[in-house]
Amino acid sequence: MPPPAQPNFLKAAFQTTGNAIVLALSTLGLATAIHQTGESWMYYGMLPGIELLYLGITSSLPGFRRKVRARHEAELKEASRLERQKKLDRDLAELSANQRACFLEMKSLTD
Repeated sequence: MPPPAQPNFLKAAFQTTGNAIVLALSTLGLATAIHQTGESWMYYGMLPGIELLYLGITSSLPGFRRKVRARHEAELKEASRLERQKKLDRDLAELSANQRACFLEMKSLTD
């Protein structure tokens, strides 16, 4: 299945290593705060808030968006190349042995 036409910046930000680090550190920090104060109810809403803040900031950074767009363009080109190769393989399978040999010989000359 080919990639979508537009990249999903929020999904890309969620899949970064930095997101895993932010989640781990904020969970550790909040667990420590809960242990220190004993008032856990007021900290439960902070973890999703920290995550949303990280994702919002990261997905809106111009450098991050350029990187995601470049990766997305490369994925689109690779999907297009694979589709062309599959079509070529199907077309070659339909040729007779003589025609296939002739085609492959001409292709090796052009390459």
